[in-house]
Amino acid sequence: MSSLVIGLDIGGSHITATLVRIEQLSNRVLSIEKDKLYSLAYEQPIRRDPRLIISTWIDCIHELLRDLVDELKEDDTIIGIACGIPGPMDYERGISYIQSSTLHKCNNFFGLNLRLSFEYGLRELVSCWKHQSNVKCDTLSVSSSFSTRSYSKQQINPENLQQTTQIATISSVKSDTFNFTVAATTPNEEIKEEEFSIKDTKNYCGRSGDADFYMKYEINDSTHQINFDNMEVNSTEKSITIENSSAILLSIMEQLSDIPISFYNDATCFAVGEATSIQHKAYQRILALTLGTGFGSTFIDQYEIIKNRCDVPPGGMLWNYPYDDKSIADDWFSTRGLINIYNTILQQESLDNHSHMSINKEKPILNINNKSNTLDGVSLAAQASNGDENALKAFQIFAECLGNFLIPHIKKFKADLIVIGGGLAQTWHFIENELNKTIKKFCNTEVYFSLAHEKSICLGASFINDTSPLIYIDLPKNELYYRVAAETSCSYLKPTEIIQQESSSKSNDNDDYELTQDMYEKKCLYFLDYPVFNKLKQELLSRMTFFVDGQRPNCPTWLHGHTFRQALSHLANVPIRVRPWFESGPWGGEWLKSICTNLSQLSRNYAWSFEMITPENGIILSDENHHLLEFSWDLFYGSQANRILGNYEHYRLFGGSNDFPIRFDFLDTMDGGNLSIQCHPNLEYMRTNFGEKITQDETYYIVETKQHWKEEHNNDNKASAHVYLGFQDNVDPEEFHQALLSSRREQKELNVEKYIQSIPSNMHDFFLIPNETIHASGQNQVVLEISATPYIYTFKLYDWLRLGLDGHLRPLNIERGMKNLKFDRRGEQLRCQPITMKFEQEKYEEQYLPTHNLHFYDVERLIIQSDESIEIVRSTENRFHLCMLVEGDAIEIEFNTIDNDQQKQLRQYNYIETFLIPASITQYRLRPIIKNQNNKKKPRQFVLLIAFLKWNCEKLLD
Repeated sequence: MSSLVIGLDIGGSHITATLVRIEQLSNRVLSIEKDKLYSLAYEQPIRRDPRLIISTWIDCIHELLRDLVDELKEDDTIIGIACGIPGPMDYERGISYIQSSTLHKCNNFFGLNLRLSFEYGLRELVSCWKHQSNVKCDTLSVSSSFSTRSYSKQQINPENLQQTTQIATISSVKSDTFNFTVAATTPNEEIKEEEFSIKDTKNYCGRSGDADFYMKYEINDSTHQINFDNMEVNSTEKSITIENSSAILLSIMEQLSDIPISFYNDATCFAVGEATSIQHKAYQRILALTLGTGFGSTFIDQYEIIKNRCDVPPGGMLWNYPYDDKSIADDWFSTRGLINIYNTILQQESLDNHSHMSINKEKPILNINNKSNTLDGVSLAAQASNGDENALKAFQIFAECLGNFLIPHIKKFKADLIVIGGGLAQTWHFIENELNKTIKKFCNTEVYFSLAHEKSICLGASFINDTSPLIYIDLPKNELYYRVAAETSCSYLKPTEIIQQESSSKSNDNDDYELTQDMYEKKCLYFLDYPVFNKLKQELLSRMTFFVDGQRPNCPTWLHGHTFRQALSHLANVPIRVRPWFESGPWGGEWLKSICTNLSQLSRNYAWSFEMITPENGIILSDENHHLLEFSWDLFYGSQANRILGNYEHYRLFGGSNDFPIRFDFLDTMDGGNLSIQCHPNLEYMRTNFGEKITQDETYYIVETKQHWKEEHNNDNKASAHVYLGFQDNVDPEEFHQALLSSRREQKELNVEKYIQSIPSNMHDFFLIPNETIHASGQNQVVLEISATPYIYTFKLYDWLRLGLDGHLRPLNIERGMKNLKFDRRGEQLRCQPITMKFEQEKYEEQYLPTHNLHFYDVERLIIQSDESIEIVRSTENRFHLCMLVEGDAIEIEFNTIDNDQQKQLRQYNYIETFLIPASITQYRLRPIIKNQNNKKKPRQFVLLIAFLKWNCEKLLD
């Protein structure tokens, strides 16, 4: 998945928008999509009304997405809108405090919640697209009646919207840099009112209509204008129809309804954008200034914004720093300050003509209240370009005063570079020489004028948006389940109300049943929380400043984000064992308790060991002091799936963060009970009803039986083991169906063996259970389930009338199960017949355990003699191997590491420990490890199982 941020530079005269790709944030590299920026301008009196201004913001985003839609990828996701905007403002809450009309800003923005207004406008844009997919529709323009309109195609002036292609950061500046043209809607242009009705655009701002305002300024329409600075005119007329609009664009538009909108100071965004640019990588301490409507500043030290340090002013702000007894820096180093200097020169020149007085160039007396109704920065720059000596002198004095003001701050901060942006940066040729001459008298700091002001703000806003410190706290699934059971945690995304079925429609003849609170919470977690949060984790991984294991609230463990990502990358090149977890059940046994002695012996039993059921497992890291940190499998697999799976076909099928295809788990019925009689859905049923990619095709590998485990039961027929597998001959489906219903309805035992075959089972037997096969493990054995990863889609048909651990009858799924049964399957047909592939006398035998043609995985078995000198070389063939030693003490794995100069490394795994060898390990060596040389306890042989994907599994899943 590729993430995009819409970066906005919101100014007092226009807005600029671009799409920024953020997938390379770890390298501090951002890229503007197709290197294009889009601008829309608004002119007086439009800029005085916030409703029209916000409408222009929405227009600009609309045009940006519409023009770039053909360049986007299918998996592109817009994850946020980041706005660089001048203050004063509560940036966190999105509330503007702009109120000074002398700054040529919109004083009607004061107290306005821009985030809510923005969100409303975006929702209206999405609504327009949804409801007018076959109607001509341009952007959301605003008239005095605030109706949504569309313009016919012939009305559009191609100069009304231009596309900027940024070729280089530094470019030449023409004398007409500040010249903006306005393409207004003229009265004789035909405007077609649409029947589609949406709420008035005035609601963007939560204000009532101001008829006096519109009457006073005779406003008919929002006025768009374009900044032609450094722009390449697109001569192709832009279509304004959304007929035949692409599904991709509509999908992108729909994302706008819910994405977060963030606001940041435009000067800070400019600074970050410049600091992260390639040409400034060599500088560690940068002072970034914006000179325009106001005076902005940001201090950056090694990519960190400095606000509260002894070598910078409070908050890193210079605008409110005293310049003299009567004024602050913002009064001097802004467009109005430059104009006031010019007006002061004119006043003193007028006085000189009468009294022969001269201007004090060192410290002119500035009339900060001086106003001009006609002069602005545009016209003053034009006058200077035409050789006006007073205009040139104003720029010279401005530059010298700025240099003298900055010198103490430069020296204190020890700045390596000063970057200047903003509207006045476009007049650098009038400022640069005098500013450099002033600064060079005291220090050697470089001065750089940026002509990519808007680009830098868009980049910087996007960068800040996704590089703010982020601490991610994770919680292992089993810990979460314990807290759910204790009612101290719950699903975050569960519906607030449960839709209860009418009691009259419930009966013992259907599959409806009351969900316990615990079951309901787990279902919500599985189907709602996990998919959403797994996706979120993948999006946040590159941004995590710290990763925290939160399962021990009083003693959390954590890793720095960079170290954590390095660990994930390293783990993809070595064998991996996930942390299993264990669960009690009504049929659970005693074998796992006996073998895994470090498990709690207080548990009633252990029915399951989730050896590698990846949606539930975590991976544990340990440091030299044995501090443990656990993270979920999906976080690892989602970022490293290509190296684990190896080849493209398998990655295409199973590359999603939660799509690892094979699971291993134990079923322990030793001194316990039978599993429920059950089946699993076929592939089509699974996809149609549950939305899963693959279905639950299983196998049973018999790891241990009671007769083998305990000598006193060697010849005890009562301790024998069996599996229920396949139907007896000539079973009538409807008779079986009615027998199941009667058992549930009347709470009477079912004669199971009348309908289902009971197959004797012995150690190392391997049974195949493709979907739609009736089956169950009998008691007195330990089964290793080797299965496709789905594990909760079990249709229980009969459960021996027993209660669950919660004291309730366990729910049955008779009706669903009857739709997913093959009555022609027989047990012995499904007993695997091993095929010997390789045999070395007194060393080992390599066997192929062929699975059913519905299984997309295969299994091989190595039977190794009890001799530590034996070495077996295996190749992964560009696919992973999922392994377990099911007999013997331990197995040693020797492999060459990819990320450590091909050095040999060893791993050792004990009896019944599952481990994964990723495809990135091309070859490895196996060696049996004998832990007890005592002849009585010395293993007679070692048996290793290896599961892997078939090469043609994509055909099986078609």
